[in-house]
Amino acid sequence: MTDPVLHDVVRLAMSALSQGCLYGLVAIGFSLIYNSTCVINFAQGEFVMLGGVLSFAGIYYGLPLALAVLLAIILTTLVGLALQRVIISPLHRRHAPSFSYAFTLFGISVILSNLVLVTAGSEAITVPAFTSGPPVEIFTAFVQRQSLWLIAVSLLVTAGLTVFWTCTLTGKAMRAAAMDPAAARLVGISISRVVAAAYALSATFGAIAGAVSAPIILTGYNIGLPLLVKGFVAAIIGGFGSVFGAMIGGLALALIEAFSSYFISSTYRDVISFVVMILFLLVLPHGLFGRRTGHRLEI
Repeated sequence: MTDPVLHDVVRLAMSALSQGCLYGLVAIGFSLIYNSTCVINFAQGEFVMLGGVLSFAGIYYGLPLALAVLLAIILTTLVGLALQRVIISPLHRRHAPSFSYAFTLFGISVILSNLVLVTAGSEAITVPAFTSGPPVEIFTAFVQRQSLWLIAVSLLVTAGLTVFWTCTLTGKAMRAAAMDPAAARLVGISISRVVAAAYALSATFGAIAGAVSAPIILTGYNIGLPLLVKGFVAAIIGGFGSVFGAMIGGLALALIEAFSSYFISSTYRDVISFVVMILFLLVLPHGLFGRRTGHRLEI
């Protein structure tokens, strides 16, 4: 007979695995833009929200599931590209201070969530699972098939982007643009194209996260901010700018939340997450895998 405590631990770990992958995908969106611009994209949660909501909209209007998801990803990518062209690029031309980008992007996230509220309503919605069938038993725990999709997509994204950053000219150009824009221009790198690509990719992977997770969680206009916060904490744990660190940070955060809820209380779930974030900022401010960048403030 299986030990009930051991069974609960395995169940919590498997549940945290899929939840952590979602957090990690959001954190990867942060890393994509931070790696190219050193800007924190506070609209990343809304990209995830749009991926789920637009997938539902496509299915609602009669599109097959695969086509609805693909269309949602394309449309969200266009939103990210438009955001960079219409909002971020003018700020850059006017030499706006760094905090202007953060506040502007947060304002955009509020606008996007309210647009979805007006057009789609306030009721939570869900998307059909990609594959049907009963849950799969893994180590005495039952896992939804859609959770396996989320885990597989997260692994593919993490591996693909790691190779992209380290092995391709475009990935290296995006990192160079963030480290030293002036030097990057001197060697022929187009900063505007690099930044546009970063926002487009960030929106793309945000939409993928939203579409793949929508069958598991209820989606709607109000999920962007909670996921933004969780992804932000995960990025701090893993280290801003590290794709691998973002996924590890997401998994670590989900495990901490799951086991603190079980052994302490679910009431303090969010509190403990922020305590962990503060501890990392105090003890390991660059995260587990982040690089040391920027100027140190002397006080």
